[in-house]
Amino acid sequence: RSVAEHLGSTHLLQRSFDSDFIGFGQELWVDIAHNPIDWGSVGYRLRSVNITKEAIIHLAGKWASYTESQRKAIPQLLTPIVFKKACDLEHMKRDMEIELATWRPERTHRTGNEDPREFSKEGYGKDIFVWMTEAIFREWHMTQKLAYQDQYTADDGGYNFFSCIDKGKCPSDENLDRFLTHFHMTKTSEKLLRECVQQRRIKTKAIVRELFVNNTQINTIETSVRHFTCASVTHGEVQELWNDEEQLRWGSGGNTLSVLDAERIAREAPVRERKRGPGTLGPRRKG
Repeated sequence: RSVAEHLGSTHLLQRSFDSDFIGFGQELWVDIAHNPIDWGSVGYRLRSVNITKEAIIHLAGKWASYTESQRKAIPQLLTPIVFKKACDLEHMKRDMEIELATWRPERTHRTGNEDPREFSKEGYGKDIFVWMTEAIFREWHMTQKLAYQDQYTADDGGYNFFSCIDKGKCPSDENLDRFLTHFHMTKTSEKLLRECVQQRRIKTKAIVRELFVNNTQINTIETSVRHFTCASVTHGEVQELWNDEEQLRWGSGGNTLSVLDAERIAREAPVRERKRGPGTLGPRRKG
């Protein structure tokens, strides 16, 4: 960068900024996940749609866990879109919690007009396990909500709560075993109850599936990310961030930056130490 500044040719490098950064591959995406505030600033100042978009998704996912000072550290021009995406995510989680709390298996629905003679003793017996499953699930659900406050209003934005559901652990096998320790039943009955619990797990996982769509470039199979990365951010939304400046050009030419803008960014860019490795690729804030 310093050589380009000295030669006054920073603007000539702008076309390759995106490709140069993206060349780092997963190292870049992992670092953005760890440090989206600074990378959001870098992406915006360099007019890199890819980097800016990636940072916005992570910022929206981490918004609930951020302190007020951390939120204020987000680049001012990115705050509106980050806040909007965070609100969209919160509304999604709230709606899912309502569905989790109110959904019941279809076989438990009654209109009040049914003829009791239509239901056999065996049928009622099987329904008992469905209702037991609902009681077990609702006890687990309410315990998380009331005792641990571990849902969408939690400090982690409900990530722990919803990820348990996504992993098929609601309730967990340990909770179910504990229940069966106190309420003994025959092997046949236990088998029927476990089948009903598994069906409930499958349904609840389907309810929260949308939360675990990964819209970032990071490989979440290889790298654990403890926040939601499902915020939907389009290239068009990111491009609009620069509507008050020179229009971005897309296609074979890549992003362009005016000479004056590039020189200004080069002059203002603080000198920061850079190290290689996950979470240390990019710029660092002091303290």
